[in-house]
Amino acid sequence: MDAPSTPWAEFGWLGEDGPEFEQSTDSEDLKGWPGGVTIRKKTTSLARTFKFMALEETALTLGFVHPGLTFAETGARTGIFKGTVPATHDPVEVAAIFFYQDGDNLKAAVCPAASIELSSSVPHRLDEITAYEFTATVIGEYDLYVLAADGVFIADATGATAGSPGYFTPSGTLLPAGLAALSAVTASPATAWTKGQYVTLGDDSSAYWKGSAWASGVAPA
Repeated sequence: MDAPSTPWAEFGWLGEDGPEFEQSTDSEDLKGWPGGVTIRKKTTSLARTFKFMALEETALTLGFVHPGLTFAETGARTGIFKGTVPATHDPVEVAAIFFYQDGDNLKAAVCPAASIELSSSVPHRLDEITAYEFTATVIGEYDLYVLAADGVFIADATGATAGSPGYFTPSGTLLPAGLAALSAVTASPATAWTKGQYVTLGDDSSAYWKGSAWASGVAPA
């Protein structure tokens, strides 16, 4: 799994712990009557973040510390660069890719949108490296790629439950690549799915159960 090329830019050396992923969820208990028994939980907020420590002080790094900062050399080949730090700023929103290793598996989180901002103080001491800790908050969905060392990482789905959209079972299994791959998948219910029901396949197409065979698209009326 190679690092992407232009227009992507590398942050450079990171702290030895690499990117740290965190997911925080707030939920609400929905209770039934009588007795006030919890019958369902509803997610009210969800935040996903990647924290990382940048060990290189570059124009790219400082651009995330001070959004809007640009540098210009003060004279012909002086080696002195000047940048004006804006009085106010919003967090920088960019597309980002985070690589990290889980045992022998290499993973890449590809975020179409992430808001990156400095999340801690920055010490400047002679006896330690200057490091910048950033928090990247994922905006919307992101894709997770896994390069499995043994070529096997996720088991194939064996069941599909109707819905709008429906879902494959067991949880966490590999989506069938296309319509032909559904031949080994058992539909639930076994009767014809009703109007608007379908599952999304690995190639982003849709399929539904007709009662005797799988078909492309969404179940009609």
